[in-house]
Amino acid sequence: KIFKGVISVDTYKAEVAEMAIKAGADMINDVTAGRGDKEMFRTVAKYGAGYCMMYSKDKTARTTRENVQYDDVVRTIFEFLERRIDLAVKAGVKLESICVDPGMGAFVSADSKYSLQLIKNIGAFRALGVPVLVGASRKSFISGVIKDKGPQDRMEGSLIASVMAGLNGADILRVHDAGETVRGIRMGRAINVI
Repeated sequence: KIFKGVISVDTYKAEVAEMAIKAGADMINDVTAGRGDKEMFRTVAKYGAGYCMMYSKDKTARTTRENVQYDDVVRTIFEFLERRIDLAVKAGVKLESICVDPGMGAFVSADSKYSLQLIKNIGAFRALGVPVLVGASRKSFISGVIKDKGPQDRMEGSLIASVMAGLNGADILRVHDAGETVRGIRMGRAINVI
């Protein structure tokens, strides 16, 4: 059997997105949620591609290590994504082609507690009416919790973060260790139904 997967291209540049879509990409993953290139929404709309918009504390794709503080990180990111969805739809992007990523790690803050709060409350983002994607795998916030020596030591933290995000309401998980994560989700679901 031939498996037809979904090809997602990470870019915040409309010109790159257009070339990728023409070459066969199904979805654009934009870490700036359209802030990096004012033509991005129109380009995605023109071709009817899938579009994942991510929260980032910075307006550009270059993420700083700034330790941003939030009064309510879930509300802040929810309201940001709600505004970006509205702008995208007004530019012609179909709501059903959008998914959101609340961001993790340095995209949110150098303080790990905010990524943990997002995972715990990820189900709140489903009220946006679009699928919720979480990419916690091997992110820097895991180091802040388990005090590892780098990404190579983050597998267990990544698995727990991804499984918890899945059990708490994430629709899509972006992971490095797919098989292990699937088995972890199965185990978590089995425990939850007892």
